[in-house]
Amino acid sequence: MSNVSVLTLVNGGSFFNTITVFVQNDLEHDQPLFIHCRSVDDDLGEHKISHRKDFHWSFRNHILFQTKFWCSMQWKDNTGKRVLGSFDIYRSRRDWTLCRDHCYWSIRESGWYLFHKDGKGLRFMYQWPP
Repeated sequence: MSNVSVLTLVNGGSFFNTITVFVQNDLEHDQPLFIHCRSVDDDLGEHKISHRKDFHWSFRNHILFQTKFWCSMQWKDNTGKRVLGSFDIYRSRRDWTLCRDHCYWSIRESGWYLFHKDGKGLRFMYQWPP
């Protein structure tokens, strides 16, 4: 049996499937969310996400679980103050077990939340910096 087939059996699915990351703007008061995501190899550009809309992209994981994307995001609170943050939005070692092939993020005033693949609801992941 080859190493690739062992990897597939251990994880209960093919590690080489396409992975899609969804980032949804769940900020209150119809605030737009500005996002800029990148990896070592890819710059996904700057995007404006309207309220209750999402930005998403797809990719394949690195065979050695080294895929990582990070995003910088900003929005204005109800006083007009700019809120900024930059966090890892996808890390293969962390997220392969949490969300497998589809990672759904909900961006809120209270922080960044990831939907757990096992139906356990939202998992708080990051807080906005003060």
